[in-house]
Amino acid sequence: MNNEIEKTIIDGGAVTLVERMPSMHTASVGFWVAFGSRYEPEGDYGAAHFIEHMLFKGTRSMGPRELAMAVEDVGGSIGASASEERTRLYARALPEHIPLVIDIMADMFRRSVFPVDEFDREREVVLEEIKGHDDTPEEIVTDNFIQDIYGLEGLGHSILGYESDIAGMTRDKLFDLYEKFYRPAHLVVSAAGNLGGLDIPALVAKAIEPCSLPPCKALVSPQSEPDFSTKAVIRRKDIQQTHFCLGFPGAPYKSPDRYKYMLLDMILSGGMSSRLFYEVRELRGLVYDIMTSNSSFSDTGFFYVSASTRPDNLAEVLDVTISELNKVASGEVSQQELDRVKSQLKVSITMSMESVGGRMSKLAQSEIFYGRNVTDEEILEKILEVKPEDVCELAAEVFRADRAVFSGLGPYKGRKAAAAERLALDSISKLSR
Repeated sequence: MNNEIEKTIIDGGAVTLVERMPSMHTASVGFWVAFGSRYEPEGDYGAAHFIEHMLFKGTRSMGPRELAMAVEDVGGSIGASASEERTRLYARALPEHIPLVIDIMADMFRRSVFPVDEFDREREVVLEEIKGHDDTPEEIVTDNFIQDIYGLEGLGHSILGYESDIAGMTRDKLFDLYEKFYRPAHLVVSAAGNLGGLDIPALVAKAIEPCSLPPCKALVSPQSEPDFSTKAVIRRKDIQQTHFCLGFPGAPYKSPDRYKYMLLDMILSGGMSSRLFYEVRELRGLVYDIMTSNSSFSDTGFFYVSASTRPDNLAEVLDVTISELNKVASGEVSQQELDRVKSQLKVSITMSMESVGGRMSKLAQSEIFYGRNVTDEEILEKILEVKPEDVCELAAEVFRADRAVFSGLGPYKGRKAAAAERLALDSISKLSR
């Protein structure tokens, strides 16, 4: 599915991207702001996520409930999320209500006011969110793993931030960051779906108002240099299982190797027939779930295996996992297996592109990371070009004993934690290289 993409740069530097899909019954709009957790100054970790919350707490012309009701009264939906490199507002509505949706999103983007009483109340909401995160072992061990690779600065700290930073943050300090980063020069607006003859650039330009502020230099983030020197770190938490991440170097978003990583991910954990799911769960019953993932950013990335199991099973889970990684690295990927996972990936990508939200997101991400529209055909062509030996050579380069990071979380004390770390390092030493 490839419709013509209309790209416009409006006054102030904002980019609008439009994909008209007349066969759809709804449309989706996204405001993508070039501010995420990696750009936060030390002591203000969690600011991007906190700002995302405050966008819903009132503008110069509308209160919090009015904002929510304005979209929901016409049957639409609106939400937001913060990530390491972007914050996005997104909405979906019927075509005739898209001008209203753009007005409301622009109001939130440019004219939020951060009322003191709402700020104080929302701080408590964010602190509750952090508490909920800290009660979820899978979330904790992933955060620990990323911190073990990148440290606390840049990509290394939690998107939610930490209680001490959130508790010490003031309304004025957070509002200053909002005013610094929420400017048109940092904005991509993407719209996809049944948009009829709507002039999206004109609607956006009118709604955000003229602004001559240049891009903020603080958005030039220092390079996040990963440390993949082999290590194993176990942290204690009073839970029943050991949760772990075992990670290796990955691919930045623009790397040509990214498609190989996607197929490697599918071979190892893409469904019930995948290698790790079959070997670790189905044949041995050692885990409920086991997965791999390649996380990509503008300048770096990492590939990792994650799972949870009873502490007594950790050694076997790691040994079976390492064995499967070694098999791929040694060339044990057939054309038949690769064709199967290519088909799975093709269907997954195609299904995601059948939704107006999926199209809207793809438009923005293509612009943000590539500066152009990356077509569906181009993506699928790159995937189909990958050969079995390409995946195996990548695995051989990546799955090495001299650059593997293990982060674990479980019911360990003192010597037991040290023993678990030695166990993990012993398993890592069995990697082919």
